[in-house]
Parts: sequence; C-alpha cells; structure tokens
Amino acid sequence: EMDALHGASGWHFIFLALQWKAGGDGAVLLPVTDDAVPGDMRLVGFVANTDAAPLLPALPSPPQTYQDFVQVWQSLLQLSSAQVGKVKSAHGVRRWSYAEDDARAQHAE
Repeated sequence: EMDALHGASGWHFIFLALQWKAGGDGAVLLPVTDDAVPGDMRLVGFVANTDAAPLLPALPSPPQTYQDFVQVWQSLLQLSSAQVGKVKSAHGVRRWSYAEDDARAQHAE
C-alpha cells in the first residue's frame, strides 16, 4: 500500500503495531502525524525501505528489551514528525475493538 501511495522508493518506514480498544477490527495503514504513541498500541516491529537506511539511528546490537525497540520507534517517529513531507512513514496497525485481556483477543484472526 505504501508503494501505491508514494512509489516504490518514495516512503521510508512502516511501524508495525497491535492496538486494542480501537473502536473497530481489521488492519489499517495510518499516516504518522506526530511522535505520540497511544497507550493501547504495542510495537511489534518496523519495516525500513531500502533508501531509509541512512536515517536509522544506532541500534542496540542486538536489542535486548522491548524498551530498546520502543526507543528506536520513538526516535523514528520524532524524525518522521519533524520532517513531515520529507520522511514518509505510516503505522501499519492490526486493530481490535476489545481490550487486550478480553478472551476474544486470544482467538482473533
């Protein structure tokens, strides 16, 4: 979808996340508008386009904790929101309308 919106080399990052209590179910691609991260969103990874490598911050080798990944995510979000229009990023989010601890979350596809 990012290729369709921006061309194969016209985007930089997709931040992959899970989000509970999102008011709906399904997968969505949301533009990055600022560096805020909703409390009910959990990072699961990110995809960097080939031209984005010079923008990547120094990564812990290898990341040891979830917080290491969150720091990278927030750094990239800050870069994306500070350079809107120059750095093209999106959140690729799998959303559920119910809470993380709801039994339905255990069986969702």
